Amino acid sequence: MNRASRRFHTLLKDALHRIRDDVYTDEDRVRLEDARRDYRDRYAEAQMMAPKRILEASREVNTVLAGIDAMAKRIDRGLQRDGETAAGVPLELKEAEPRLPEMRRIMREDLGIFD
Repeated sequence: MNRASRRFHTLLKDALHRIRDDVYTDEDRVRLEDARRDYRDRYAEAQMMAPKRILEASREVNTVLAGIDAMAKRIDRGLQRDGETAAGVPLELKEAEPRLPEMRRIMREDLGIFD
C-alpha cells in the first residue's frame, strides 16, 4: 500500500506537469493507468486486513489522490471544471505529501517499528 500510494502520487504529479507542458503521451497515460490499478488493488486489499488506524490514514491519502486523478483526467480530456488547470492542480496534490509519510509511520508502528 505504501509503495503503490507513493508511485501513484509520483506519476500523477508527473502527468500534471506533462499535461501542462503539452507533452503528455499515450505511454504516460498507460503508465499512470497501471499505477492507478495497482494502487486501487492495494487499497482494496488493505481494506480487508488492515487495522482501523491504517484504514483511516489510507482513506485520507486516497481522498486526495482520487480527487486529483479525476481532475487530471478531465484536464487531459479538455473537460476541466472552473478553476481546474494543469498548472494549479499540482498545488492541490501537495495535500497528499504530509499524509503519505503519516500513513507510512502508522503502518510501521503497526508492525512494531518505532523511530
